[in-house]
Amino acid sequence: MRNNFYVLRPYSAFGPVDIIAYNERGEVYLIDAKTDRFRTNPNRPSSTRINRPRSRLQKLLGVHLAYVNFDTREVHFTPKIDGL
Repeated sequence: MRNNFYVLRPYSAFGPVDIIAYNERGEVYLIDAKTDRFRTNPNRPSSTRINRPRSRLQKLLGVHLAYVNFDTREVHFTPKIDGL
């Protein structure tokens, strides 16, 4: 919404999409929201993001996964969305 998108939630809680976002330029994004989680490794200085695979239907529809970090309020999109 901060980037001038209208945001809708589907009627059903079950399905391949959690959020539908669109703007006045006609850009539409289908988004599945996930909690951002990291795997820590004592042998490495940094942790790595735990990525979840998209389902076949999500790939067909072009759904983006949005990893949301509730502590920092950062959102990471996979595949990446330019400008967000």
